[in-house]
Amino acid sequence: MNRSRNHSRHADAVMRFLRRRGVWCTRIRATWGQKRGLPDIFAVWNGRAIAVEIKTGCGRLTPYQRRELTAIAESGGIALTGDAPTVISRLCELFGEAVLPLDT
Repeated sequence: MNRSRNHSRHADAVMRFLRRRGVWCTRIRATWGQKRGLPDIFAVWNGRAIAVEIKTGCGRLTPYQRRELTAIAESGGIALTGDAPTVISRLCELFGEAVLPLDT
């Protein structure tokens, strides 16, 4: 499977997880002229911003992504990075839920 499709599948799984819990969320797709480093998913839960950067395989954060996630965290938001199972596990902890198998 190519990298972009795999990335998309992981992002879609996280979006489904959030939506099933009534969390407002949106995908941020990179476009020309857009600020560099914005997270793949932006959500708001109980008044707190959640930024998710999906990384699969050997993907690494760019300096721009690191800068934006750090700024979000320092502003009181929640910044998460990883593949879908990793991010969903951390969201379960945040939401106070038992960590369950990935519901795709």
